[in-house]
Amino acid sequence: MFFGNNIYDWYMLVYMEQTRRRFIKTAAAAAGGLSMATSPVVANGVRENHFLVDTRSADSEAWREQVEIVDEADAVQFASVKGDESDLEGFGLDFAPEIEFSIEPPEVKGVSPDDVPDKLPETGQFDATQEAEDGIPEPHPYQWSKRSQNVKALHEDGITGDGATIAIVDSGIDPDHPDLVVDTERSGNFSLDDSIGTSDDSSHGTHCAGISAANGSRASEGGPYVVGVAPDAVLLDMKVFPFKSSASILSAVTTAVDNGADAINLSLGPGSPVGPSVSQHLSVKSYRRVGEYARKNGAILIEAAGNDDTNIDEFEPQITNAGKGSQSGWVTVSATGPYSEAPSYMDAPKDLDENGNPDYGTILPVHTPSDYTNYGPKSLDVSAPGGNAGYRGTLFDGVMSTLSPKVDNYGFVRIGPGGGSAGLVGSGMYGTLHGTSMAAPHVTGLAALIMAEYPDAAPDQVKAHIKNTAKHIDATYSNSNYFTDEPTDRDDYDDGMLEDPYDSKTFRGAGHIDIERAGRKSIPFPGGVEVDGQTVYPADPDDDGLYEDVNGDGVVDMKDAELLYQIALEDAVDSEATAFDFDGNGRFDMNDVQELIRRVE
Repeated sequence: MFFGNNIYDWYMLVYMEQTRRRFIKTAAAAAGGLSMATSPVVANGVRENHFLVDTRSADSEAWREQVEIVDEADAVQFASVKGDESDLEGFGLDFAPEIEFSIEPPEVKGVSPDDVPDKLPETGQFDATQEAEDGIPEPHPYQWSKRSQNVKALHEDGITGDGATIAIVDSGIDPDHPDLVVDTERSGNFSLDDSIGTSDDSSHGTHCAGISAANGSRASEGGPYVVGVAPDAVLLDMKVFPFKSSASILSAVTTAVDNGADAINLSLGPGSPVGPSVSQHLSVKSYRRVGEYARKNGAILIEAAGNDDTNIDEFEPQITNAGKGSQSGWVTVSATGPYSEAPSYMDAPKDLDENGNPDYGTILPVHTPSDYTNYGPKSLDVSAPGGNAGYRGTLFDGVMSTLSPKVDNYGFVRIGPGGGSAGLVGSGMYGTLHGTSMAAPHVTGLAALIMAEYPDAAPDQVKAHIKNTAKHIDATYSNSNYFTDEPTDRDDYDDGMLEDPYDSKTFRGAGHIDIERAGRKSIPFPGGVEVDGQTVYPADPDDDGLYEDVNGDGVVDMKDAELLYQIALEDAVDSEATAFDFDGNGRFDMNDVQELIRRVE
């Protein structure tokens, strides 16, 4: 499953010892020759004498006496163990070698601390105090990802995620960050560290947490600050890095579910679509099993699609390979980001929009597929803002969010208390990163908004709602070297080129998320409609208040009319269900079935 390899963003490189593929190339920024190099996230092949075991497959429990249990996810019946391979033989066990991972902080070569700004320009400070007087402030001027989605309008109307719980399965969350509310009692440590909280060398989890649920508290002090998609949601820190075992991550997910998480973010995934992996069949079993566990217990799992600029539909599923969106319980997210005109890669966009904020996306719009994103119509569900820091435009084109001042030299454009500056320098408590890691928590926050408004909605229904409200984007992007004219060799992953011609479904699945539309659009039948032995989640594709897509498959056709007839026949919904009042007489009956048939014909 996803557990071998954490994304930790586009600018982090992964060396795969177990494959004959080439080293992944270092991304070079167009502006100023900036080299986005890192000390890498390293997949050092398999971990000697360590195995992931499907405990459900055992003939007996006697095998436990032969090995040391490193960690066990009882709820989904997987364990990571230490011992000789021969110790596991003869018990009917399905097992495979574990993978070894280590994490070191990123760096940007060729940038001197003396060459970069150490504070925001005046436009970065504007109106922060005044905004805070009215509750949740509007997104910070550098938060293009929230401004482009108009989350301010939802927050002003009280759609804030209040009552929802978001779990971040990652490198830990800084519990002392003023813009984050972490429920430490329901959080858990599944890593090699001694406790929850930010790990020594990574602020990745803190950044993801802010994208989903930062509340902008520092606006009352004049800023800087950031606002998340669901600012009133509560965060759970399910810490899994430094990496302990695959079973530890499985256990983190199931514990989050047991502790009341509604939406669970996993910005974890492939550094390569062909990297070291637990055997394919065991991978598939593990991610299907944990997805089904979440689904049956009212939670939804959001995963990042990965940063190899490749079509993951072309690769078999494995532990280091994302693309579980087609599986029950999972939503898979690709990344988009702007390319903005700026004096240099270290500056914010030079032009201001009509509100006096930096004008992002002047060269390529914010919904442009990022040139590192994985994609594939079968694997993806939606796209979301992930950023493009420094590669083609400015470091400010990354996603601005919370960072821990306890972790130096991690992230772009470090600002705020703690000191900091652009270019991965300093320890300010805010900064930009980019990657599908940053795209996923936008969707996690959106899921929390929906689940707070409709607590009885089933996870499948929330997933369908997110997809049904997403935007299908037909566009011709001016920077055509993002895409090849025809599909190319799949060995060319991670080369800064998207190997397939652009179309919306290939790069977005159902479309680009529309947070405002999804937050405002009603779910008329929370929990779904039970009919003819199945549960369906009707959708309203044209926003007219009528749910013509009765089976929720994204197409309005005769199948919907046939299903509506069955719903009427079985009295599966109340006669006052206005969502199906197609003839406008104020009630639902067979006349509405006839009207839908006429519309379909």
